[in-house]
Amino acid sequence: MREQQLHQLFLQRKLGNTFATAANVPLKVLEFGTYNTNSGPDFINAKILHDGLVWVGHIEFHINASDWHLHKHDSDPAYNNVIAHFVYNNDSPVKSGEYELPTIELKKLIGANIKVPNATRDICEKSIPDVSHFAVKSQLDLCFQQRLSRKSDIILRDIEATKGDIEKALWLGLARVFGSKVNAASFERLMCIADIQAVRQWIGAQHRHEAILLGQSGLLPKSSSNCWIQKMIDEYALFKRLFHSAQMNSVEWKYSRMHPFGFPDIRIAQLAAVIQNGLNVGDIISSAGSVDQLKKFFEVTPSEFWQNHYQLSHATQPKSSHLSSRFIDLLLINAVLPFIHAVGRYYDLANLRQSAAHGFQQIAPEQNSIVKNWQKSGLKPLSAHDTQALLELKSQFCDKKKCLLCNIGKELLNR
Repeated sequence: MREQQLHQLFLQRKLGNTFATAANVPLKVLEFGTYNTNSGPDFINAKILHDGLVWVGHIEFHINASDWHLHKHDSDPAYNNVIAHFVYNNDSPVKSGEYELPTIELKKLIGANIKVPNATRDICEKSIPDVSHFAVKSQLDLCFQQRLSRKSDIILRDIEATKGDIEKALWLGLARVFGSKVNAASFERLMCIADIQAVRQWIGAQHRHEAILLGQSGLLPKSSSNCWIQKMIDEYALFKRLFHSAQMNSVEWKYSRMHPFGFPDIRIAQLAAVIQNGLNVGDIISSAGSVDQLKKFFEVTPSEFWQNHYQLSHATQPKSSHLSSRFIDLLLINAVLPFIHAVGRYYDLANLRQSAAHGFQQIAPEQNSIVKNWQKSGLKPLSAHDTQALLELKSQFCDKKKCLLCNIGKELLNR
């Protein structure tokens, strides 16, 4: 038994929603929350009815209840709002502060009548080669348009939230990609408190822009024996006195389950390099029809310090610090092209919407575990247009079991 299998049973509602805790107190799951694949509790923003009260918070799963202490959750603030503990084997009571967590032992519930799922198996994986080309193509075209619309919806909401500030919306979209899934919200917050115009007015060496963003992120220490870091600290102190800028807390940034090249420190420095390069909305719109030109705006390199650092506090062996071609592709796929599409919708410019959609066909297929699984099933993506469609198919149809709404699923079910 693996913890991920318990997650799947919970996700698929195979365990039901009414339980009895180890203390024999009824507990009902009113809302199952959102499955969290990053650091932190397994299901966030759930809702339960327990002991006559409705509780809103997170749900954590373990094989053994004692894993709570083994994983040091008792000293991690991210787990302070856990409201229920689901375990396969209840071998130890668990407290969150002075509060004993309601614990549900699943070992007795999981019997021969409940099939434990294989989380990596795709229902259609063996049948895709038998599906007609028309059904596959029509479904992928639908999925691509749906995904592009969903991405540009986010940009349109940013434009609305910033009262029509298209420039701000562009930087919010870029920032989320620099943060990846783990730190997207933190990067978005950094851009919300960052005044891009003020940052650009701080004319001078490249390190000044890095100092401002690193300072606002809260990642700069109060002092440092490293000359370059101390220069950042001094530069930001002057900027802060002049512009009275807000500052984040360093605990808002996450590092677990990440490759070092995705750490927030170096990503912030790379984002500062893009700002230093002078990117603006006019550049993006005027280059909408050329993916090659759009890529050039992101061919930047941060300060020399980052050639042997992923974090401010740790030196590494010398390595490249520029934005990789693969990451630039991700910026175009998840921020730039959706932004162009959103501006086309905002001003009702069909040529911009078409340029954005066509741009995906000029970018190489993405490589990730979901795409690789589809490839094993017989689907061969030729561009980012195809991989975006496959990601949408998985997340919005397969995972949600919307087979009857899927052209591929309908054809298989009708046989």
